[in-house]
Amino acid sequence: MKLVAEGVAPQGAWFCPEAFKPAGKDYRSIAYHEIRCLVFGSIVNGATGIVPYKIGNPKAGYYQNAQSGIFETPDMRLGYLQGIGPELKGLEDVLLEPKRLPVATNNNHVIAMRKKHLGGEFVIAVNTMPDEYDCGIIGADLPDGAYRVLGENRTIVIRDGKLNDHFSGFATHIYTNDSTFLAPVDLATLTNEISKAKAASQP
Repeated sequence: MKLVAEGVAPQGAWFCPEAFKPAGKDYRSIAYHEIRCLVFGSIVNGATGIVPYKIGNPKAGYYQNAQSGIFETPDMRLGYLQGIGPELKGLEDVLLEPKRLPVATNNNHVIAMRKKHLGGEFVIAVNTMPDEYDCGIIGADLPDGAYRVLGENRTIVIRDGKLNDHFSGFATHIYTNDSTFLAPVDLATLTNEISKAKAASQP
């Protein structure tokens, strides 16, 4: 995505995540946290639009219709319609801010983007690997203080322009010091709903 964005700038680059079952191969459906990693990772790397591949038939049964697109599994259906979609909409004004502010990580596998909206700081950090990492994120002139991790019901303190956090495999964390900004999605609630839907869909 980064190479595409650099090649077409400033025209814009669209990212089209997809999931399908290769013929004759074992297959594991993409999980919600992986979908979130793909989407926000592509945004950090320059994507200006997201189009999930083949919406398909919303009446298709789980795991039965290979052409049903994001309706194929609860991770994709609920992940996009109740997770990624509302989250991108809630962050729309932040993401559309034209200026990116300086930010860096001390781990090559964790990428980050920083923007300011209505005086509030927003940092999106994405672990692009399945391994777990403790990672430091540094932003020039990033104000110290308590930052909420959106959707995770926790806060983290930034001191001397640096935050330290733990990243599970393919984890995405979105930090802000804007105390009035509403988190679009509660990640734990959605993950639990996806787990229940997956259990109910099993024969």
